[in-house]
Amino acid sequence: MKKFFNLFTDIRYFFYYSFDLALIFVAIIIKIISLDSYKIIPKDKNKKSTIIICNGPSLSKDIDWIVENREKLDISAVHFFANSEYFFKVKPRYFFLADPLFWVKDINKDFKETNSELFRNFEKVNWKMDIICPSKGYLPIKKRIKNKFIKVEKIRHWSIDFKSRFITILSLRLNLTTPFFSTVAVMALWHAMLRSRKKIYIYGADFTNFKEFSINQISNEIVNNNFSHFYKNSKAENNTLSKYKNRNVLFNTILYKCWISFEQIYLLSRLAKIKKIEILNSSTDSYIDCFRRENLRDKL
Repeated sequence: MKKFFNLFTDIRYFFYYSFDLALIFVAIIIKIISLDSYKIIPKDKNKKSTIIICNGPSLSKDIDWIVENREKLDISAVHFFANSEYFFKVKPRYFFLADPLFWVKDINKDFKETNSELFRNFEKVNWKMDIICPSKGYLPIKKRIKNKFIKVEKIRHWSIDFKSRFITILSLRLNLTTPFFSTVAVMALWHAMLRSRKKIYIYGADFTNFKEFSINQISNEIVNNNFSHFYKNSKAENNTLSKYKNRNVLFNTILYKCWISFEQIYLLSRLAKIKKIEILNSSTDSYIDCFRRENLRDKL
């Protein structure tokens, strides 16, 4: 019986990983076909320290220091940072928009108003800035921006849910696939790694939003207790669960998306070690535990 069980297990794993290998060949074919569709991101010879600003509440403890030292930093920022009072003080070199809410039409009125404010702020930019987004958002975003200082760039996004972490990391290393851009921090990190930045500091990556949901014990509705950022939330951001029209979200979906984000960050930490890239978590309060903690402010 034991031999039969071992044989069954071996057969199961054979098919399990054979499917991954088949997907690798598909990824290679897709990469060859799409070579002309995605510009290869050149290595960045900028000698400034690279930092990625996320919007978690812990950023409030470092943002003034970042403003004071911005001339020494290669700065990336994300999402609604452009609606904060610090956007025009920090003047980020790269800006990332990963969430479809920035280009789809079926979002609620509050998010439409918040988006309008975001794009109005983009029109006021008077420094060189690249806005990076997935290909699905490229044309809608590019059409809305008429600022000569801003260049809209698309980043290749083609992810496969391999069963094997080894194959996932191999595929990422060969640039056959990309991580799941489940959170904008993943996309910003991936872009910095593609630019061959050898030391990357992350600020405001709290990754604590899973703590901010609860279930109404009578209606079964999900309650967003306090989805906080370092800045004061807009009316839209106080109710992120209703950002899309006619879409019901269950708690298993929320937790699954949180897990995906943590998993992608972990995979990038493994890939960074292979590529000899040092990613440091400078967030004062963070649940990311796969990067070494170090605050750049202690170095400059």
